[in-house]
Amino acid sequence: MLALVVFVLVAYGRTVTFGFVYDDHWTVVQNAKLDEPIFGLLKAVLAGVGEQRAIPDATRPAMIASLWLDRRLFGSWAGGYHAHSVLLYTLCCLLAAALVFAVSRRRAVATVAAIFFAAAPIHAEPVSAVNYREDLIAALGVLAALVFLFRRTVRSRPISLIAPTAFFALGLMGKESAVALVALVLLLLAVRRPTREWLRTRENALLGLGSVLILWSNWRLALRLIGDDVPLAPSQGASATLLDTARFEVRAVVSSIWPLGWSPEYPEEGAASVLWLLALFAIIAGAVLLARRRSTRVAAIGFGWSLLAALPMSPLIGPANARADRYLFLSVLGGAMIWGVLVDQLTQWLPPLARKVGLALAGALLLAFAWPAISIWRNDRTLWSTAVEHTPTSARAWTGLSRALRLSGELDRADEAVERALELDPGFTYARVTRIYNRLARGDVEEARRELTLVDQDQLEHPGLPRARRCAALSAREAPGCVRKD
Repeated sequence: MLALVVFVLVAYGRTVTFGFVYDDHWTVVQNAKLDEPIFGLLKAVLAGVGEQRAIPDATRPAMIASLWLDRRLFGSWAGGYHAHSVLLYTLCCLLAAALVFAVSRRRAVATVAAIFFAAAPIHAEPVSAVNYREDLIAALGVLAALVFLFRRTVRSRPISLIAPTAFFALGLMGKESAVALVALVLLLLAVRRPTREWLRTRENALLGLGSVLILWSNWRLALRLIGDDVPLAPSQGASATLLDTARFEVRAVVSSIWPLGWSPEYPEEGAASVLWLLALFAIIAGAVLLARRRSTRVAAIGFGWSLLAALPMSPLIGPANARADRYLFLSVLGGAMIWGVLVDQLTQWLPPLARKVGLALAGALLLAFAWPAISIWRNDRTLWSTAVEHTPTSARAWTGLSRALRLSGELDRADEAVERALELDPGFTYARVTRIYNRLARGDVEEARRELTLVDQDQLEHPGLPRARRCAALSAREAPGCVRKD
């Protein structure tokens, strides 16, 4: 376990030198709500008035509490926030190792899986960006609940009954994706086929998980009815949703097994074909066949895990971003299980020393792939520069780059970037507002006022518009200072 902790720190320890990036600016840096008393914040969120009070992450109280604590401990020092995220990630990796061992009962399988999970380059996004810590909290809750539930011996002690319930509640309050625990429990029960004695000793824990699910579902449904701050994609037909979900799920399996492909931004895609549905059926059929043999059941669990852990973030639910690396954070453990079984089977004939050396070399190779993925999150400029390299057709990526260039004083390049964004999507609100800020940064208040008039005529909404209006009301000399930090 100590070696795994060191491995995680080698991979992500340098994030303490990173700054705030992307959504960190509005959920952390500019979030004045974090200066308020925590009980008042949580009371408002749980009562369903968090969005009315403009509290960021109003559906995720555990995330709010996490950032509130950081504000008290570290103030505006980004390194402290990143250290907190690395700690959570380390706990997730330790729990992943414990869960794979509980499922496989083989230390070698658990070791390989843990190293694979810890160094997966696709994990760079949720670990390196403070705002995406919510995925770590959700995963921690899911993994800890499963470890307590599926460990070999469970005694009739309060901790054995309370812990799974409490961790599931923590995960759900971190992010809605923790609801995947329900499907993962059913998967493990279906493949492992527990005895009546096993079920009897865990009956109260299972009832506790069900109770938490019911309470949380009622709360979230009520929030949804009155309005929450979780953006969803426009609804589409049933067949289109089914095909898009099949494509998402097949990619989840592929990326879990081979998590070396990463990107801070992905291009928009057209409609998915029926071939994705056929591929999904093939994966499910293969997993069912693997589950029939004792020697391949852990691999079957791996395939099923990759599918089910990603399901809450699929087009079936419809998040605003159709694709993001953080959506597959928990799914990667499924691929780690598959690799753990495969490596264990192929290297059983090797002496222990050779296996350890091979594992160390494989871990170093994974780190070589992970470090570039981690490095791009050190600041906004590297993030959005990489985003436009990976996805040159993304208006959002060019808009983000424009903002980063403006803040670094490169106004000509900032103008070029935002114009490129508007060429790609003339109606993109964030690009139009960013162009207003670029005008103000130059002191061109007349042009900024003209563009604000056009935005108002189109009845557009954007969190940066109120400040843009205030800055545009100033003189040409005062306007640049007004927008310098935004």
